[in-house]
Amino acid sequence: MSIKNKKNTADYVVEEIKRRFDSGEYKVGDKLPTQDDFALQLGVSRSSLREALQLLRLAGIIVQKPRVGTILVSMEESDWANPILATSIVDDEVTVELLEARKHIETAIAHLAIKRITDNELDDILTLSHKMHDYAKKSNSNTFSSNEVSNYILLDMQFHLMIVKASKNRFLINAYTSIYGLLGRFMTDFYRMIPTAGIKSYNIHQKITQALCDKDEVAMVAATSEHIEMLENLLSGYKNINTASGNK
Repeated sequence: MSIKNKKNTADYVVEEIKRRFDSGEYKVGDKLPTQDDFALQLGVSRSSLREALQLLRLAGIIVQKPRVGTILVSMEESDWANPILATSIVDDEVTVELLEARKHIETAIAHLAIKRITDNELDDILTLSHKMHDYAKKSNSNTFSSNEVSNYILLDMQFHLMIVKASKNRFLINAYTSIYGLLGRFMTDFYRMIPTAGIKSYNIHQKITQALCDKDEVAMVAATSEHIEMLENLLSGYKNINTASGNK
């Protein structure tokens, strides 16, 4: 079976929460069950539930408060149209277009960020890079838990957003933030399927960081392009393997 025909468990959880709201079982302000109880109710793993909740949080449908729990805060139809809740990696056309857009936006940003980044912004990126390294080292082992994958994704996205903001160009920043939610969904799907990509991803992030430190525009643009191409190649290889195995 190819990836495209597989049902993402996180999608099922999102759809089930919406169904319960539409039926009147849930309303805005309600607190969802604890993750253990909710996963048991839905018959899914806690990691799949957490993935779904992360998507809903990024879409602004829920908030998660320490010692309180998960609260439904908005259920407008417009919320469910948020791109982050759309399929990404399972839809070949969406994936190709997303990575194509990301490559063009980020390479344009790279030209400006290398010239405009401040020392404080660079220090923040270096700090974030060190945190990413701690998680990336585990990606080649069986100890890379779903929580650690989620944390790495958040750090990865923060890393790129910091560079985007360093460009000081409002139009490019708006262009990037318009696809930011969908990028989060893509990264969640990507590392769920290819968790060992963490160390490869980190190594290229190191090249980007070094280029920023050296103020090397050519190296910066090259590393940015290499990062997107790495994602494209790993994803293509994964899909080819699964398509071949599904045809046996």
